[in-house]
Amino acid sequence: MTSRKRIAIITHGGLHGGHFRQGVPALMGLVETLAGHHDIVAIAANTGPMDKALSLPYRLRTLPGKSGVASTVAAIVREHARRRIDLLHGFWGHAGGRCAVAASRLLRIPAIVSLQGGETAAVDDIGYGALLSVRQTARLARTCRHAAATVALTDFQGRKLVDAGIRPGNLQIVPFGANPEQFPFHERAWGAPWRFLHVANLNEVKDQLTLLRAFDRIRLKVDAQLDIVGPDYLDGQLQRAVRELGLQDHVRFSGPVPHEDLPACYRDAHMLLHSSLYESQAVVAAEAMASGVAVCATRVGLFADLDGRCCVTVPCGDAAALANAALDLLESRKRLNELVRAGHEWSLQHSDGWTANRYLELYDDVTRRR
Repeated sequence: MTSRKRIAIITHGGLHGGHFRQGVPALMGLVETLAGHHDIVAIAANTGPMDKALSLPYRLRTLPGKSGVASTVAAIVREHARRRIDLLHGFWGHAGGRCAVAASRLLRIPAIVSLQGGETAAVDDIGYGALLSVRQTARLARTCRHAAATVALTDFQGRKLVDAGIRPGNLQIVPFGANPEQFPFHERAWGAPWRFLHVANLNEVKDQLTLLRAFDRIRLKVDAQLDIVGPDYLDGQLQRAVRELGLQDHVRFSGPVPHEDLPACYRDAHMLLHSSLYESQAVVAAEAMASGVAVCATRVGLFADLDGRCCVTVPCGDAAALANAALDLLESRKRLNELVRAGHEWSLQHSDGWTANRYLELYDDVTRRR
């Protein structure tokens, strides 16, 4: 690694906001790790109320929640005037990434753009994703074109860019890894009652109606329980579906859980069952594999990248296929163990430390090529 640099991380979400003020835990952890190697200033909106006594290893400059490009760029310029910034790093293509590139062109310093979620999605059925908009697709293409490097979380997400006609000049694939100490591998007894786990926000993109219909088929064949972890943004729709399917004795809604409590959820599970219509990655895949949980999911995000090697996947929206894939895996103990071991090996090779190192290498490369 080269000398310590001053790096501005720009994000309109993900730091200190949301439930339990834990933001996006993978992003929070990454920024803290990077701050051990470089002088980091995070310019962030949507942080929520901050505890004045909170001690952070980086400088945090908060912005109003509805800060636009002009006001965010102005904040970057002021921070640069205070002390020179060597590199800009924006998260989310249409938020931090766009602002980072705009400031990069103004200040003539390099910018990296890390794509995260909806900016690379196009799910017609529910009207989700920026790539459904010609204008937003063109805007993302400009942002990626002017970035010194564009980072996608998975090959799956990278292909979505190409499919939309966006071809960044320097595309890197860097998934978020799980911390193997926080999510340790646990041997478990494989057998009934089977414990299924689903960890996600309850919303249309995650398509939990398909999840419940698949689980309904599963529990008719085997003794099984399903624990659903995550905040509800569907106003009780899924709870009503559970009652209609007669699953009250088989499904538990645990609500949002602090990230530090998630390892206990994985420790008690046999299989992660995931039903999303779109994922840029799904960090839960990395956490589950690190913990020794089998993974059965729709063919999106990291699940798609690792299909057949570390997990089994099916087409989106197909409850019968999801149920059959899970049941087939339960019936083949040899195949189940092969996938679990391969998933655990992948998680060790692509841990949160590996993710941070990839970014540190990218920082060196981009600043060296200036």
